[in-house]
Amino acid sequence: AVLVTDQTGQDLVDRVLVDRTGSMAQDARLQHANRLEEVGTLVAAMAPDIESLIASVGASGSALAETLPPSDARREHTGRILAQASQAGDLLRQLAAFSVKQVRPTDPVDLGDAVRRSERILRQLMGPHVVLKTKLGRADAVAIGQDDLDQLLSALVVAGRDLLPIGGTLTIETARAEVDEAEADPRAGLRPGAHLRLSVTASGYGVQPAQRTAALDAITSRMGGHLRANGEPGRTAEFRVYLPRFRG
Repeated sequence: AVLVTDQTGQDLVDRVLVDRTGSMAQDARLQHANRLEEVGTLVAAMAPDIESLIASVGASGSALAETLPPSDARREHTGRILAQASQAGDLLRQLAAFSVKQVRPTDPVDLGDAVRRSERILRQLMGPHVVLKTKLGRADAVAIGQDDLDQLLSALVVAGRDLLPIGGTLTIETARAEVDEAEADPRAGLRPGAHLRLSVTASGYGVQPAQRTAALDAITSRMGGHLRANGEPGRTAEFRVYLPRFRG
């Protein structure tokens, strides 16, 4: 209980309540992050066995297709089996990438294409009250592989979703970005010059402030990127990542 004794008493009560609410929200996000890490660890442990099953289904489908004449109507069904096995493999790799922490070989990919390939699984992370939108501008290739981008996107989307306690809209945007001397922060890894920008913006009533976390910073810095968090209190919150452009 708080004893109000002067004219600033009401403000004091308000501050105490707000601070406690923020602490509870932070605790809930930490617990959620821990659960996600546990799920990711489980997926990573199971991935080899699941991948083996998917490969077996694909091999059986291919063998069956080779025994059927071109005019056989069953070839359409085997084609669907092969396509779905391929999609299952893609989804498994995206799920596994969420928990993998080691550095993998870099195969540059187009940033916009990477978001499109991940969009299906990202939508499954939204929940019933958050709408996912994309604005994929011309971005060119980024010097990061698809698996690393999957991990980064998943982490940003989950962090953005958690800022919308009663729902709203989450927008993923890609674009070229030219960082000038005034905007650069060399000590934090952001140097002047050409970059690619990946933004995840949460908008809706009661949106929580975007805050940099150790986990997001670690993922971003491991990929040679730079993370910023900003927004308009109560209306929007944005995570903005500057990524190195691929120079082949």
